[in-house]
Amino acid sequence: MQKRYGIVRSSAQHGIQGVMVDIEVAISPGLPGFELVGLADPAIKESRNRVQAAIRSSGCTFPNSRITASLAPAWLRKQGSAFDLPLALAILIASGQVPNPAEPLTAFGELTLDGRIRGVPGAISRYAAIHEASSQLCVLPSGNRREVEAIADEKVVFVSSLAELVALLNGNSAPRGSTLQPASNRCPPVKESAVDLNHAKAGADISSIVGQEHAIRAIEIAAAGQHNLLLLGSPGSGKTALVNTIMSLLPPLTPAESLELTQIYSVAGLLGENSGLITKRPFRAPHHSITKAAMLGGGSTPRPGEVSLAHHGILFLDEMTEFEPAILDNLRQPLEEKLIRVSRSQYTVLWPASFLLVGAANPCRCGNYLDDRKRCSCDDHQVKQHLSRLSGPLLDRVDLFATVTRLDAEALNRTVTKEKRPAHTSMELAGGIAVCQQLQLERCRRQGLTPMLNGLHCSDTLADDFLIPPVVLRKAATAAESLQLTVRGYQKILRVARTIADLAGEEKIGMPHLGEALQFRMMIGDN
Repeated sequence: MQKRYGIVRSSAQHGIQGVMVDIEVAISPGLPGFELVGLADPAIKESRNRVQAAIRSSGCTFPNSRITASLAPAWLRKQGSAFDLPLALAILIASGQVPNPAEPLTAFGELTLDGRIRGVPGAISRYAAIHEASSQLCVLPSGNRREVEAIADEKVVFVSSLAELVALLNGNSAPRGSTLQPASNRCPPVKESAVDLNHAKAGADISSIVGQEHAIRAIEIAAAGQHNLLLLGSPGSGKTALVNTIMSLLPPLTPAESLELTQIYSVAGLLGENSGLITKRPFRAPHHSITKAAMLGGGSTPRPGEVSLAHHGILFLDEMTEFEPAILDNLRQPLEEKLIRVSRSQYTVLWPASFLLVGAANPCRCGNYLDDRKRCSCDDHQVKQHLSRLSGPLLDRVDLFATVTRLDAEALNRTVTKEKRPAHTSMELAGGIAVCQQLQLERCRRQGLTPMLNGLHCSDTLADDFLIPPVVLRKAATAAESLQLTVRGYQKILRVARTIADLAGEEKIGMPHLGEALQFRMMIGDN
């Protein structure tokens, strides 16, 4: 008796990584039935009806026998509709309607009732796992073509319907447009409008800012060394406008960063069909009413939150004191570890979360505590109560504190005339920042360290790594003791001072660099 068995390999989503899954189908005599085993969620169990309808709509025969499908490994919970296509293929192989290859095919995709194949979230991560584990033919949805093409090889075919795929495997005719185009003819990168990067007005030129030299300097340092920044100032003083200029100072994504960011947005379902690699850094600005799950990631089927969607970009918390303190305190782990853990009863998902945190807040409830021209109506207790929503441990993870003041009459006039331009444009500052970052990366390479920016440097030998003279180090320690800083706060002063020295093109940190770093650290102490 001929063995009625088929196997197709696929890939499940676990964080931003793909995990290989074997989909086995056995057809045996008995009452007609279709059973799924292997820790499948309800969406996969519902796929039985979709698969059955799609097979029949594609001109094939659904076996009138007992069908048992197994999804292995059994320990991994399989979620979503991406297993529709491999499940249908395994049934067709087991029933002899499609040739059984010597090595299993690989595939993923969602099926419609009429046999069309839809793209699925996380395609680039799923394919990366397949590409690493298998050298056999890989069948993918046409809707995921732009996303996957950047890393796909010649063993990939993109199809839009099950009928086309069956014809291709049976050697009848190749589906139109199913073969991968040469690298030179691949699709262009995704347009910004196709992906919700939340840019809005981000990317404004810094030349549009009038005055605020102190805050502009803080922004330059933050962008150059990946230093977290908090801006305090009166309402309408220009805090948000200043933050919107940071995007114009950051360098483009590297290919590795682009791939990782695309994986995150694909898993989150924000990439959409026919979208390619993301090439711009994200700027996420969640509202202060955001929930913990939306900020950190979570849900019954875990999805990345804002901290992960801001990976390799900026997380901007406007009106930071209006956020729930518990949500702000939950930022401490990703700020420290550059990743976020989402735990469920049977598994834990890790999401990358390396972002530049930029906050903006009023210094008190009325907003005028730092205003020289308008009297503050808050007493000391109200001011402390307002700022107490930002906990000490959270503020300890902020590198730079800067105040934003109201403009005087002369500066106000310059906001509506041609005389409003400052000494530098974003292009000029971005050029200096690019050179500064290159210095940081080269210094790490010379010392045999993983290349990283100063704000991310986590070595326990900062003094040696940053070439800090003993006299400067002693002065920094004395100042840190005077300001009652923690070890983390002390090290942040050294990191900021190193970035300031790099911006100046200096090999070693000098007293002026340390002095400026201390100035930006002392701002919160005045409030």
